[in-house]
Amino acid sequence: MTMRPLAALLLLAAPLAAQPHPGDEGLDPATSITAAEIGEHVEVLASDLFEGREAGTRGERRAAAYIVSVLEGCEGLQPDGPDGGWLQPFAVSRHRAAATAHNVLARLPGNDPALAHECLVVGAHFDHVGFGHSGNTLDPTVHEIHNGADDNGSGSAVLLDLATSLCGAGWKPRRTILLQWYSGEELGLLGSQHWVKEPTHPVADVAFMINMDMVGRLAGRTLVVGGTGTAAGLSDLTRGFCDELALHMIDDPPGTAPSDNSSFYDAGVPCLFLFTGLHGDYHRATDDSQKLDLVGARDIGRLAERLLRALDGRDARPEFRPAPGSAMMFTPHLYLGCALEEAVPPGPEGARVAVLIPDTPAASAGLREGDTIAEWAGHPVGSVSELEALLVPPTGEVRPVALAVWRAAQPGAVRERGETSVRARAWERVELEVLPVIR
Repeated sequence: MTMRPLAALLLLAAPLAAQPHPGDEGLDPATSITAAEIGEHVEVLASDLFEGREAGTRGERRAAAYIVSVLEGCEGLQPDGPDGGWLQPFAVSRHRAAATAHNVLARLPGNDPALAHECLVVGAHFDHVGFGHSGNTLDPTVHEIHNGADDNGSGSAVLLDLATSLCGAGWKPRRTILLQWYSGEELGLLGSQHWVKEPTHPVADVAFMINMDMVGRLAGRTLVVGGTGTAAGLSDLTRGFCDELALHMIDDPPGTAPSDNSSFYDAGVPCLFLFTGLHGDYHRATDDSQKLDLVGARDIGRLAERLLRALDGRDARPEFRPAPGSAMMFTPHLYLGCALEEAVPPGPEGARVAVLIPDTPAASAGLREGDTIAEWAGHPVGSVSELEALLVPPTGEVRPVALAVWRAAQPGAVRERGETSVRARAWERVELEVLPVIR
């Protein structure tokens, strides 16, 4: 089946040219990963036209056609499918009926005669959960299109921009670079498992794998990097690039995760998993493109590019080592470092600091045990739940937050109330500033 007519039609769903995006000023869009280009790809991949991109459906085939249409314009990039095309078909089951899903495979040939047979893989799954009929959503009664902008339109779009940027820059890698978009991830990593079982290059020649899954919600510039334990030196290498890009890295050594890097790890390939965390729209129909942090996604793409170039520049391939355990399924939130309880009369209402942990943001801000938080960034706090609702991670940098607390002054006089003696307290209002961290 030829993909060209459909791919040309789908391009009409995207802007003819990516509009400038704040933060991209002064960059050459032909050779740099940009927020604007990532946003253009996400707008298409997470549109209703693709009907949630469920594996084995017409929506998935349309998404594959769009990806192919972009890749066909990349000079030097070659199709890497088993029949010489861009697609690798494989069987899936939908509602107990047989269907065919497709991985999209591309390669940038290596140029070092001694190393060109070795491969570096960068992958992302492009499928999602369709209309939510398959029991794999968190809003099973909502049978609407689940566009999956973050999961995983974000990783797929970043990988597309990485492909066009590498080709636009005229990069001549030493090793062969494999760019892979997997389907069937939501059904159990089926696409990446299929490639590992029926590879277009020997798995023994795969020197490394980088996986991007849900990279569109960079809360507080904080990124989980999984798999750092799968080869020596990965943690330091990645942290150095994260520091250059002002990304706060959470180091997560295990090699397995509920994502496609696990297929490669299980085959003995060292790998990294880039992940910005879970959120309230995960596997729900509300995961839409306008909620993404495109600048954050851009910087994760630049991190992937730096890692790719650095690994390709080394003479020796990373040596795999086991890194057992499960990946951190991170849900970003603002962390203060204190245990809270409801304030009770006769004191003022709010969230009372019951336990203060040393060397934490709360301790550094001057909070004390017994303080009652009454305001957070100008918002009144009447209870612990009200404060927790305000601890929402921001897009971009975490900045200092003003808070007001009630602090007990020295006890006052003893007053007799019938047969009970009551020691009266005075409360003073204290203004503080706290810099939370993402946890």
